Amino acid sequence: MLQMTLLAFSLSLSHRAPPMTLLAALILLLPAEGSIVPTDLQANNAKDAVLDTDEVYLSWKLRLGDGESGGATAHQRSYRLVSSTSSSFDEIDWDTGIVDSHETLGIKYGGNRRSGLVVHWKVTVFDGSESATSESSSFEFGLLDPTDWGDSVWLMRDPNVPPLDNCSYFSWNATPIFQTHLPVPTTKSITSARLYIAGIGYFKAFLSSGTIPQPKKLGDSFLDPPDSTINKRVYYETFNITQRLAGGQKTLGVELGNGWWNPAPMLFWGHLNIRDYLVTGTPMFKAVVKVLFSDGSSAEYPSRAKSWKAGDGATLFNNIYLGEVFDARIENPWLSVTRTPIEDPNPKDVGTLRCRNIPSVTQQEVLAARQQGLPVPQPDNRYSVVFDSTKNHAGICSYEFHGKSGDKILMEYGELLHPNGSVNVYTSTAGQVKSFNKNQPCQPNLAKQAATLILKDGLTRWQPSFSWHGMRYIGINLPNGASIVSISCTPLRSNMTTVVELNTNDQSVKKLRDMTYNTFGSNLMGTQSDCPHRERFGYGGDALACGESALNMYDFSRFYAKRVLDFVDAQDPNGGYQEVTPYVGIASNGLGGTSGPIGWEAFVPEVQLWLYRYYGDISTLQTAFNSTYNYIKLLDTNPAAIQKGLGDWMPVEPTGVDFTGLGFQRMSYLAFSNISSILGYDTLSEAYLKKASNLTDFINSKFLDTKTGSYGNNEDDCPLSPLYAMGGNDSLTVTFRGSQTGQGMAISQNIVPSETRDLALGVLVDNIKSASNIPGSGQGPKVGGPGPHMLAGMFGTKWVMQSLSELGYTDLVYDIVVGQKTYPSYLWMSENEYTNATTIWESWFFSNDTYSHNHPMFISSEQWFIQGLAGLVPQPSAKGFDKVMIQPRPPLSMAQAAPNKKAFFDIRYSSVRGDFLISWTLDATSREFLLNITIPPNVVALVTIPGGVQQQLTQPGSHSYKSIVPVPPQ
Repeated sequence: MLQMTLLAFSLSLSHRAPPMTLLAALILLLPAEGSIVPTDLQANNAKDAVLDTDEVYLSWKLRLGDGESGGATAHQRSYRLVSSTSSSFDEIDWDTGIVDSHETLGIKYGGNRRSGLVVHWKVTVFDGSESATSESSSFEFGLLDPTDWGDSVWLMRDPNVPPLDNCSYFSWNATPIFQTHLPVPTTKSITSARLYIAGIGYFKAFLSSGTIPQPKKLGDSFLDPPDSTINKRVYYETFNITQRLAGGQKTLGVELGNGWWNPAPMLFWGHLNIRDYLVTGTPMFKAVVKVLFSDGSSAEYPSRAKSWKAGDGATLFNNIYLGEVFDARIENPWLSVTRTPIEDPNPKDVGTLRCRNIPSVTQQEVLAARQQGLPVPQPDNRYSVVFDSTKNHAGICSYEFHGKSGDKILMEYGELLHPNGSVNVYTSTAGQVKSFNKNQPCQPNLAKQAATLILKDGLTRWQPSFSWHGMRYIGINLPNGASIVSISCTPLRSNMTTVVELNTNDQSVKKLRDMTYNTFGSNLMGTQSDCPHRERFGYGGDALACGESALNMYDFSRFYAKRVLDFVDAQDPNGGYQEVTPYVGIASNGLGGTSGPIGWEAFVPEVQLWLYRYYGDISTLQTAFNSTYNYIKLLDTNPAAIQKGLGDWMPVEPTGVDFTGLGFQRMSYLAFSNISSILGYDTLSEAYLKKASNLTDFINSKFLDTKTGSYGNNEDDCPLSPLYAMGGNDSLTVTFRGSQTGQGMAISQNIVPSETRDLALGVLVDNIKSASNIPGSGQGPKVGGPGPHMLAGMFGTKWVMQSLSELGYTDLVYDIVVGQKTYPSYLWMSENEYTNATTIWESWFFSNDTYSHNHPMFISSEQWFIQGLAGLVPQPSAKGFDKVMIQPRPPLSMAQAAPNKKAFFDIRYSSVRGDFLISWTLDATSREFLLNITIPPNVVALVTIPGGVQQQLTQPGSHSYKSIVPVPPQ
């Protein structure tokens, strides 16, 4: 019977694809294993994706088959892709035939393409003698043409006009809610049903049975959609409601929050109103439900005023910074939705609708908040209680209170406690709004993160819908007689897959990694933000500083591709990129117009190379090429602002911004040269490689002392980073020479001539070793401890670690990253006389009133753990991890601090090619180093072990090495 089925299947293909043998049909129908196995099939770097792009690229990973140990034949030599509109592959729509290629990334899909089409596909790989077929995967096309939205228009409850005055914003104004009945025929069987919906600011969609709404939220995501430059593009969501729609008439509901589309008109830093720069308006949405029936007919339910009604939700106020006011007495606002919505067929400030292209924001683990101290009596027959969520994070809390109708519960959120045990909100206050401002008299005198809950009789349950908070502590003020039943908090983040599993017996490494993940996860709410409370902005400089750490934590393939589009969408007409996207009016020391400082703009070409090296992404390079070239041509004009940027941010010691500015210009030239080469523009590539070389010579002629190897500027008016003085220093114009950032940039970026490199390294080492008893650890004249310390800012930390590690000073890196526990250091943050941090701060010094305690810009330590300690690095010419270096650098000091003086360090890294395993042990007494590695098929690995032994591996599987680690330099 199987043979007959296969034969019929084979014959049915003969008119649609290249001839297929009985064996080929068997391969395609039945998943099978050979020496190599294709796994983790993805379309445009996503599983089960909904796509509305012009081109779809397919990829898969490879692993060795069960029981296979690798060998010369365990490589993909060819592949065959097939696709079908049926999950059973009854008919094949597209068949590549057997393609002789080792490539597993970026295979362009060539099958059918139409809105709403679900494509099932699988791949068979051949190693020359055996073959293996994957399990099937699928992707779905969204709405490919604006006409696919049919008769749908944007709907709003209130007119889309500017508020009468700024004060009106701060008055309570309930969230708009909308509902419509979907008269789905009960006589037909539903084959497919989709809800396509775009909402600005944030939206939540609900679906319930019958005509009386009992709303049940669709999906598990929060804070939809991700932010964007709204007049260029708005992201829509696709919900598969096939199962939920069956069984007769349904009610569809939508609730809208303000989000970034309707922010508060507060004056950040006393003067900046982000509403003056963002595209803003009244919340609105656009939606269409498309249903296909088994008889071939279809139905469509658009968002139109004649079929929808509008009303007021129970959330009376919402703002991303200030929080929400919720009235639990309004138990079912959907029963009072009676108003006719307002239509806007073509809003002038709303760009193209595009399918959400990054993972949605979802809840992570649940934190059981615990009471901190005793209740404290308050005026007006009230009392307050403080709860500790156990760690600093960004997310929402879920509450249960018991009380009587009308009781008001007031919540406030902060990262720290005051000495009296109350919540300190000052490090998380929006835009440093902390006093009355006569230019905006209606804004809060203290723009703290907060919430107000009005109870119903008995038990009230609530969590925020359209805001989140960066916090560890919750202060609750409630009337006598009301009681707290339970509080739990849930971190939120864009739900990218974690790509690294790491295990070690070094407790300091574990602690710092916990702090790092707490910090970075707090700043991934659809964009990579600087902090999760005070600003929440997508700074390019912060991403440049810690972006490669991000790539060694999560799968950032889609997230960073979106960030490139964000910067392209907001690009200034002069070619410059913004300091922040979406643009909010910040252009500190920029290159003209709305563009930002050079170090913040340099992120855009640099991240494109990361996308290529880590994920093999050529599409983003092609899409952004003209934009990137315009930025590079701006640099060609050599604007004076290149040497007057912001420099290294928040260092302890100064480095001239003229030096770092020219270094960033060179970095951008080199990145653009590489991008041009990848895309085949060889003449352009060579031209900018030459410009980078000339710039190298100029930097060295201006800043390098060839006798000592130090970089600096001897002029008394050397321009410095504007925030240098914040670390306890008094002057903004201090001559710098031999700073950690300066030496680190010169060495790690290969600016220093090879004949001077050892001298330059010596200057860096001496600086670090002499960095003892540093003043300015916090409020008052506090002084740090003895021993080596990191003094660099957010860029310099990465350069210092790279420079030292690559040139043999791994032990010194270990000492300043996890060995040092006095100011300034990472672990001093976690245990000091002020507080015990669970996240990484904005400053090396302690601040209780200004600087954030949840800032990822210093997390370059995570990149060093993976690329330094484990030693796994994509080669400079790598395309999606096809060529890697494995060069672990085990610190002897790590082994000396380990139990039994024997350290171990293991990682599993999930790359786009497959999994890498690296495991080593180091004995402090014998200095014996044992290394075991496993590489996936179709990867070339250059392995270098301590002692200088080097081997190039092309065979997948496990490999073992043994050596004696050299004594570290003193």
